[in-house]
Amino acid sequence: YQQLSHRSPYASEQLYELVWCYILQEQFIDALRVLEVFLIAYPEDEKALRLRIIQGNLYIYINEYEQSLVAYERVIRQLTPIQNHLRDIQNSQSATVSFFDALVQDDNEFLQGLNLPTYAYDVLDKDIDIGRSVSLNKAMFKQVEDLEYTQSLLREVSAVIDSGNSIGVFQQALLDLENMKERCIMVVIQSIETQLKYLDNNSQPSDEVKLESYRLRLEKLKGGVVDSSSLAEQQEDVIQNHRDQVREVQSQAKQTEEAALNILSKAEELKSGMKYHALSEDEQAYINELLAQLRSETDTAVESLKVLQSEEVLLRVMSSVQFDQSIFDDNTNGDLFSELTELYKDVKGSFSQSTMSADAKESRISAIDDAYNRTADVFYDIDQTKQVLMVSERRERIMLKAMLKEQVGAVAALEGDVEEINTLSHEVGLKVATNGFNRLESNISKNILNADSGIVRIYWQRKTEVEDEIVRLQRELKDREKELSSKFDFIESKLSED
Repeated sequence: YQQLSHRSPYASEQLYELVWCYILQEQFIDALRVLEVFLIAYPEDEKALRLRIIQGNLYIYINEYEQSLVAYERVIRQLTPIQNHLRDIQNSQSATVSFFDALVQDDNEFLQGLNLPTYAYDVLDKDIDIGRSVSLNKAMFKQVEDLEYTQSLLREVSAVIDSGNSIGVFQQALLDLENMKERCIMVVIQSIETQLKYLDNNSQPSDEVKLESYRLRLEKLKGGVVDSSSLAEQQEDVIQNHRDQVREVQSQAKQTEEAALNILSKAEELKSGMKYHALSEDEQAYINELLAQLRSETDTAVESLKVLQSEEVLLRVMSSVQFDQSIFDDNTNGDLFSELTELYKDVKGSFSQSTMSADAKESRISAIDDAYNRTADVFYDIDQTKQVLMVSERRERIMLKAMLKEQVGAVAALEGDVEEINTLSHEVGLKVATNGFNRLESNISKNILNADSGIVRIYWQRKTEVEDEIVRLQRELKDREKELSSKFDFIESKLSED
């Protein structure tokens, strides 16, 4: 043991074992020397409690009764308030609940506020049953949080499904189809523009007015093209801006909550500081009443602010701001395509009056018609594809609702089980914590009893020594009396002879 450095993590064990080595060798003075070093270096160690009793015992062995009394009385003086404090906690159900909940939530500030010595926390912390109960309740607390998060997700999914808007890939597919229709329209527009340019170079001067009317009609129709992608992006921006505004309000609610909690903290400091001021009982009662009212009102405000910050509130608010599905139902581009078709036919009819050769006319009209017909086929096929897609989405939505309902039911059933297990684990934890306090209080009571026994032992030892001294003095007195009696007898005998 002496080879270990005082910086070793086992230094406290080294000193403790050295004390016992010296005791077993009956080197009590050396044992006391090492013991006192331990108490100075590790006053809050769990083993310090036992060593203080042993310190008193060792002083008895070397006949230092006054020092022994000081050691025992120090133990009683230090442990009695702790014993009373522990009994108060044991007798208060709310205090036990608060203690156990603080362990589960790692609320060190609350635990330090119990004003227990370090070794008491060490004893409770090393209690295997308490450790297991705390771990179980932490796991259950995490389960409750996970369930709440799952329920939040289910509510969010439910809000999306029930909104009537296209969801996921369906919405993107509809948007892609609308974009394809817009590209078809642009192909027809470009085809008409190409024909008009060609006619400008191959038409009669008398056709100029008619061609100009075609160009005006085309420009007007070009202005009516609906950009679905742009509209969709604008709607997404509006929704995101609305969400950002809600988040900003929730952020302000968080700051207000922190300010309210700070007010409560200041109120508690004010209440604590009242004892240092000379206030009458009525004044103190009035201030306490005001502080209680402030706490009640602030607690209510804090709870409301916490609700305001929740994801559920965000979902409820955002459910009223939805994506405008009508951009997929609007037939503006369909009507526009019909008008462009009419203009296309009119422009194509002008080719018969152009200065082109018959073969060139026929070849060009055939090529342009072929491109138009393929574009028109794609355009009208898109509408059929949209119908098929919407039917598929409705079918998928029904399946999702059924799955969601099943999941909601499963989570609700699991929530009941978790709540029941959580309640039981909490009850078990409270019993275990109570037993832990009982063991700690029993340990402290045992040490107090040992100190009391040591004091009784000292006084008994002193009483025995006093009794032995009295017996010796009585014996000495009798011996003296006999001696004196013999002397008086001798003197009397001499006197009688005279």
